[in-house]
Amino acid sequence: MFALFKIVPLKIVSKLGQWLGTFLASLPASTNQMARYNIRLCFPEKSEKEVREIHEKATQNFIQTLLEMPKVYSLNSNNFKKHVEVEGIEHLRNDTSRLILTAHYGNWDVVNKTIGHYGIPMASIYRKANNPYVNSYITKLRGQDSGLMIEKGIPGAKKLIKAVKEGMCAGFLNDQKMSDGIASTFFGQEVKSPSAIADLALKYNREVVPVFAVRTKLGHFKIKFYPPVKLKKIGESRKDSAHAIQMFNNIIEEQIKEDPTLWLWHHKRFTRKIDQTL
Repeated sequence: MFALFKIVPLKIVSKLGQWLGTFLASLPASTNQMARYNIRLCFPEKSEKEVREIHEKATQNFIQTLLEMPKVYSLNSNNFKKHVEVEGIEHLRNDTSRLILTAHYGNWDVVNKTIGHYGIPMASIYRKANNPYVNSYITKLRGQDSGLMIEKGIPGAKKLIKAVKEGMCAGFLNDQKMSDGIASTFFGQEVKSPSAIADLALKYNREVVPVFAVRTKLGHFKIKFYPPVKLKKIGESRKDSAHAIQMFNNIIEEQIKEDPTLWLWHHKRFTRKIDQTL
């Protein structure tokens, strides 16, 4: 399927993802129930119609992102410029040792492709896919432009630290739940957040650059890099990390509020309240 999508025009692949996402959003699946629950929790003022519209478009975005992956990574220099508008790349290019904060928002693979397009070497953390063939295919795609793909876990953490110490850029999708993460708030809810990006930034004095991928139309994207986040230090590493993580959560939250239909609502980011229906 991926081999086929690689030769089909990106606009058509994106449209197919939109149609398939609409169908999948209509199914009585637990992931759909979880997505609507999360949307209600974060936007209690939304009507049920609005909740379902956000859920449907968010499902479309997720499926589009999956199907677009082969085509996105096969874009050459000319086609890249036709499909991707880039703003603020100077915030990264003038110091490639910076860390990158992003989220499962828009087509996050376009962020990775963009960094590779500008020749900036980057280490990326990923969760190994259950299917070894799928895992091999995805890691080769994502690593062909920007370089080092690092699997989550203790061995991966050591590789990541080595890469950062050597001055390599490193990217983090920092919006999902981590059971042993730092306690923080997100959309007013208590959550546990990954702390690696904050720990590395503080320990090795690396600046953190937020970046998000926004869909502009079918098969077209805008990637915006923001100025580095100013982190505060009081000399207590755990408190410093907690403060940084809260800042990062706030940045991601504000981006989601701009367009809730572009975020991946389908994962268990929040603790489910038993008395609230899905």
